[in-house]
Amino acid sequence: MDTFGNDLSYGGQVLTKSELISRRERNGECVTCGQKCFNKKLFKMVPITIPGVVLEGRCLACNPQDPKKEEVVASCVAAPQQKQSASRKSRRGDSRKGTSSKSLASSAGSVASSDMNCSSSSLRRSASLEVDGVPASPSASGSRPRRNRLRVAADAVVAASRYPHAASAAAAPSATRRHSSRDTIEEESDDDNHNHAQQQSRLPPLTQNPSRRENFARGASKRPSEIMFQGLKLDDVDSDDHTDSSGGGREDDGPSIIERKALAAIHNPNNNSLDVLNIMLTHSTSAVVQNEGLHALSLVLRTPNSALLMDIQRACGYEIIVSAMGKCARDAMAQTNACKVLFLAGAAGEEQHQVAMGSAGAVEALGDAMREFEDDMIVLEGCLLALSNLCIPEENLSYFLEANLIKMTVEIMGRSVENCGLQEHGCAVLANLALHHKARRRIREAGGCDTIVVSMVVNPMDVELQSQALVALRNLCAKDEENRILLACAGAIDAVIGAMQCHRNDAKIQGLGSWVLSILGSNNDNKLYIGENGGIDVIVRSMWVHPDDAGVQEKALRALWTLSVEKALRWPIVEVNSIAAVVAAMQTHPEDASVQEKGCGVLTNLAATTTKLKVQIVQEGALDVAVMAMVLHGDNEVLNERAVSLIKKLCVSDNVEAMMAANVSPMMTMVSETFASCQEKAKLILDFLGDRD
Repeated sequence: MDTFGNDLSYGGQVLTKSELISRRERNGECVTCGQKCFNKKLFKMVPITIPGVVLEGRCLACNPQDPKKEEVVASCVAAPQQKQSASRKSRRGDSRKGTSSKSLASSAGSVASSDMNCSSSSLRRSASLEVDGVPASPSASGSRPRRNRLRVAADAVVAASRYPHAASAAAAPSATRRHSSRDTIEEESDDDNHNHAQQQSRLPPLTQNPSRRENFARGASKRPSEIMFQGLKLDDVDSDDHTDSSGGGREDDGPSIIERKALAAIHNPNNNSLDVLNIMLTHSTSAVVQNEGLHALSLVLRTPNSALLMDIQRACGYEIIVSAMGKCARDAMAQTNACKVLFLAGAAGEEQHQVAMGSAGAVEALGDAMREFEDDMIVLEGCLLALSNLCIPEENLSYFLEANLIKMTVEIMGRSVENCGLQEHGCAVLANLALHHKARRRIREAGGCDTIVVSMVVNPMDVELQSQALVALRNLCAKDEENRILLACAGAIDAVIGAMQCHRNDAKIQGLGSWVLSILGSNNDNKLYIGENGGIDVIVRSMWVHPDDAGVQEKALRALWTLSVEKALRWPIVEVNSIAAVVAAMQTHPEDASVQEKGCGVLTNLAATTTKLKVQIVQEGALDVAVMAMVLHGDNEVLNERAVSLIKKLCVSDNVEAMMAANVSPMMTMVSETFASCQEKAKLILDFLGDRD
């Protein structure tokens, strides 16, 4: 069977042969090659003819005509079709001359003058505004037959727009295609139907290895109207072929003239986001216009700035977007584009815009989309991405708790543990929610700690997922002792160590991993477990592999400082050449006060072990880096106190000569005069060295 194995279901899985045949039959396609043979007219199939390709619903490639048994007639229909196409083209050219759209400036003024309340509920009601002098009649744009037909059409072709690279992905395992479905979103082609070339040309180039978030933000599917109304020229608004006998301006299988005007106006290349929002507001009762508007916004808002977002907020733009999601509640394409718009605005805007989106009902709308499309990985990933920004402000927390989105997120992650994109975005939501105390408790009760650990274990090689999961673990246990215990019991320590072992060359994972281990290690039982199960090895190795990364060094020193508090772990730390690693970090990053402070803390704990170790620390250069830190950071009281404590621990007779050579006495005199907190320890050091003169 042609192309068998290349077609995907809406969930991203490869269709079986029987499923593929069933889909092609429903879509009016040849079951062998997939050639379009029938057009859907409401609930019946109408055979079509394409010269040399299809004859009255018969695919000529798979079922060619036999001249011996039947008359060859496929070429007879070519002339009439060409004539009709030419006439439509001429009418389309005439109609374009008189087509224009209002700007939102005048609309915003009228809204302001009448104190119009652009709430989500009011926007769902029918509007009596006009575009080009044509009233937006609810009866013309929202009748029951039209909604049913649009839903059937959208369901029949949605896979073609959302999985455009299915054929090229056929060679990969099905699980891989499902995980990376967001990465293969097709960029819009630059043809006659594409009116956003100018916006795309202004976009900065993608990075060599773009993240899923970048792919989601920049990827674009085809225009919804192109998919729903195949072959229909939306600019041909004055054609007699598109008016019914009653003059209502509607054809049996297409949008009304009013909707066609709006669809054509939405993709005017001179439009900005406010123009698109104005058209959506004017046609708030038309699902197809709302769908098209969301798609256009997802293109225009790819590179938003604060001024643009402020204009959108003032014009009740977030309320219009949420209203469109409600109008297209059962349209997966519309929900995906809405998620993209909310994600872009939330990622680029300040916290006030995230709060404004929450007040407009965006959190509840995204929750409704997750419930409606609980098996659609594309929609779910988009919803989680948008929610990951909206859950940052504490003002939006109540919306998440009321909609029970924490439990829903955990359940979605639990159902699709091998979908790396969904796991990554789910971890992002839980990570940002974990910044709030109430949310941390809900996450724990919903099983979120276990879910994050399972996600890391099942998908060990996915860098983006591991990084986001580590952020979630860090936020969950940073200020919560109960979560530290629970996460350790769930296997979080092993998962973190495993991530650092698998991705030793990734600086971000090394830094985050050491940070999580330092927080989990504040619990005594966890501290011993980390030391006994390879935690010390991966921490010190990260310091040697990334010597120039101050962030990695600081987080590793933080973890070693925490672990070295336990006496039983001090020799294991020394045995992996950690003293040299600490001294090297302090030498490489002398200007970083945090590295200097934590380095002194680690060496101080190690120096409290034996005289032999005190001598070894001095021999490896610890005195020189400690004195240099005091010189470079003379106004940092905390750092100077740490350095003085280290030098005091190193006061043994075997180190006197080295201490004199390092000019310890002058530094102690200076520090005792500057910081009262250092006077006592500095005096003890001076007395020790004075007795040896």
